[in-house]
Amino acid sequence: MSTNVSLQIADYVVSAVMLFIPLAIGVFFAIKDAKKSNRDEYLLGGRKMSMLPVALSIFATFASAISLMGVPTEVYYNGAMHPTFQLGFGLAHVVGYVTMIPLIYPLHLTSIYEYLHLRFQSELVRNSVLSIAMIQTFFYMAIALLTPALGLQAAAGIPLYVSVLIVGSIGTIYTAIGGIKSVVWTDAFQCCIMFTGLLVMIGKGVLLVGGVDKVWSIAEAGGRTNFNQFSPDPRSRTTWWGTLIGGCFMW
Repeated sequence: MSTNVSLQIADYVVSAVMLFIPLAIGVFFAIKDAKKSNRDEYLLGGRKMSMLPVALSIFATFASAISLMGVPTEVYYNGAMHPTFQLGFGLAHVVGYVTMIPLIYPLHLTSIYEYLHLRFQSELVRNSVLSIAMIQTFFYMAIALLTPALGLQAAAGIPLYVSVLIVGSIGTIYTAIGGIKSVVWTDAFQCCIMFTGLLVMIGKGVLLVGGVDKVWSIAEAGGRTNFNQFSPDPRSRTTWWGTLIGGCFMW
């Protein structure tokens, strides 16, 4: 069976629309909030944004192409233990909700770095943590931009630098002109698209294979249902202890 993949006209149209909508959102909020432009409005949306788009935005922030393309590859080659990291993330959310949110939210700060400055009365602490976070984000964004570019290069022959420049430029433009509101609503839109795409792919995959039972039996035969990894050996690739503890601290 041929495995050649190529993009059709409809694929290019959808891609163009997906790139245009974030720009349109950025322009909309740049015009809408032009008369009330200040730091609080630009960086925090006036602290009046509703819960749903903010929640979708936070989810989309941690569901980049690294997750959409990397996790399935990891599961294919090494089994299904990697997704159990989400349990560690969930535990971290509970701990943060109980301990950090009640402390930080009433202070009406712009960022966690501002809190560190207030807590330790030290610009060195704030700037050190900020520098580390910037370096980490720099490398994360590099991988997040490269991953879909690799997919586009394989499917459509688009050079890596072209994809990276287009996506990176559009993200920079709508963020710069629209502020956090454009970022949140763009993330919410993209999150809905990602969910829809994932559900469609899962549904089509199940139908093509012949049902959920068939999917499970194929995964089991391939050794990808290895959920019983409880080894304390730190050299093991993924175990329950590693994913729970590592996922919690990574978040």
